[in-house]
Amino acid sequence: LAIIYTSIGNALQSKGKILLWGDSHGSALIPAFDILSKSHNVDIVNNSGCPPLFSIIRNASKSKCNKVNAELEKHLKSNHYHSIFLVGAWNNYINWNMISTIESDEPAKSMELAISQTLNYFKQQNTNLIFVAQPPRFKKSQAIEYIRATALHYDIPRLNISIEEFNKQR
Repeated sequence: LAIIYTSIGNALQSKGKILLWGDSHGSALIPAFDILSKSHNVDIVNNSGCPPLFSIIRNASKSKCNKVNAELEKHLKSNHYHSIFLVGAWNNYINWNMISTIESDEPAKSMELAISQTLNYFKQQNTNLIFVAQPPRFKKSQAIEYIRATALHYDIPRLNISIEEFNKQR
């Protein structure tokens, strides 16, 4: 899922404000945006387990996604951003049946509706959007394999995925 309203280069040429809005995948990019903040005005809104989309409902009893996203929507009424990076575990929300909307309980349809509503909102605000695709998932946890190899004193396995698997996950 990679929808680009502008290129990253175009987003960074402007000195306008930049927002990183994401879930834990967005949090992984905070060090890069910290560097970017040396030359740009950068704000960050991240909420683990919550897709960075308006009108989405996270199917978890203790989720604060709706509240955080509503607060961000209020913030955006008085703060304009030149470019917004949306970063999320897009496939996970669909594949693990984690989301819905008022209009649909079906995850893929819910994602489509929420993306459409979010795109329309920012289009009206004349804001550049950059959707960052979810990175591919490894079949094994690299951290666990590293710990296991270290504890058992054997060579650390080279964990990777084939190009076919990478393309399938895109």
